[in-house]
Amino acid sequence: MGRYTSIKVFYKNRFVGYAGLVDKAKRGMFIYSDEWRKEGFDISPFALPLSDQRRIYVTKDNHPTGMFSVFTASLPGKWGSFIQQKFLGQMGIEDSSMNVLDRLALAGRSGRGALNYEPASLIGTDTYNLTLDETAAEILNMARTGKSDALGTLYTKGSMTGGSTPKIVETIDGEDWIIKFPVRPGEEEKSITEYEYMQCASKCGINVAETRLFGSSNGSSYFGVKCFDRIKNTEGVTLPVHMLSVADIMEKNWRQPGYDYHDLMKMALVITKDSREDIEELFRRMCFNVFANNCNDHMGKFSFLYDEEAKRWRLAPAYGLRRTNAVIGARMLYVGGNSMIPSSEDIVNTGVRAGIPKEKCSQIAEEVETIVRENLKVNG
Repeated sequence: MGRYTSIKVFYKNRFVGYAGLVDKAKRGMFIYSDEWRKEGFDISPFALPLSDQRRIYVTKDNHPTGMFSVFTASLPGKWGSFIQQKFLGQMGIEDSSMNVLDRLALAGRSGRGALNYEPASLIGTDTYNLTLDETAAEILNMARTGKSDALGTLYTKGSMTGGSTPKIVETIDGEDWIIKFPVRPGEEEKSITEYEYMQCASKCGINVAETRLFGSSNGSSYFGVKCFDRIKNTEGVTLPVHMLSVADIMEKNWRQPGYDYHDLMKMALVITKDSREDIEELFRRMCFNVFANNCNDHMGKFSFLYDEEAKRWRLAPAYGLRRTNAVIGARMLYVGGNSMIPSSEDIVNTGVRAGIPKEKCSQIAEEVETIVRENLKVNG
C-alpha cells in the first residue's frame, strides 16, 4: 500500500479540506478549502477554528497521536485495529508500513463518524450472512487464536468500531446497531449489567442511547446500542451526524487522568453556547457515575453532536455506563478535584460552579442517589 502525503476530507459530499503530514510525518497538518471556509463550520471547535484567511493548522509537538483527533476519530479502536491488522496481513500488507493517512484512506467512506476521505483504498471482502451466535463464535475464535474462517465479515462489520470490546455494526429493521460480544469467562454478565445501568440512568432523567439485549441460543444475551450519530432526512435516507468525544475536542488522550467534571462543564458551556439543559444533563451524569460506582467515566465516554441548523454542539446521549473499579483507587474524571470518593459537598459545588442553583444541585443528587440505590447493586 502506498504512503499518502495528503488526503482530501469530505463531509456529506462537501469538500472540507486537505489533511497531511509534516516534519517527516511526525506532525499532522490541515487546511480548509475555500468553499468550506465560506459555508462550513469548525469541524473541531478548538483545534481547527474557521478563519477568514487561508490558514495552515499543525499539531503540537507533544500531540498524543500526531494527527488532529477529529480525523483519528474516524479510525478503529483497539479491537477494530486488531481485526484490521489481521485482515491486511492476510492480504500481504504490513500494518507497520502504514501511516495515519494510509489508515484514513482505508477508512474511506466506511470509517467511524461523518467524515470521509479520498482517495479511498478499497479492499474487497467476502462477507457471510452470519447469525449473532455464529458471529460470537468467530469473534471468540479470533480472540483466542488470531484466526477466523469469516475474517472478511468481521473486518467489514467490526474493523471500524471503537473501544476494546469486540463488536460489530449490524443493520436491524433498517436501523444500525452496535452489538458487543464476550470473549472471556464471566463477560456474559456484563451485557446484563450494562443494560441495567442504562435503564437505571434513564430513570434518573438522563438521555441515554437506545439499548437492547439480543437473545442467544445458549440463554445468554448480546448487548446492543443503537447508533445515535445517524439521522434520516425527509426522504428517508440515513445520514451521519458529526460527533466528537471530549477527548477528541480537547486533543487529549482519554487514558490521561486528572480531568475534572468542572473542566467538562466549562468546555460544554462554550461549545453549546451556554445550553443550560446540557449542563444540567452533565451534572446528572456525574451524580449517576458517582453513586453507581462507574469510575471509568473518562473523556472518551462523553460526546457532542454538531447541530448544523442551530450552529452549535449538543451533548450526545449517554453510553458506556456500567460498574467499574477505580484504577489504583482513583476515578478517571475527578469531582471537585477529588479523585477518590467525592463528598456531597464536592458534588454540589461542581454543579454550582457551572451555574446550577445550589438547591437544584442537592435535589438532583438526592434523586439520582435514591434511584440508583433502588435499582442497582452498589456498595453503601
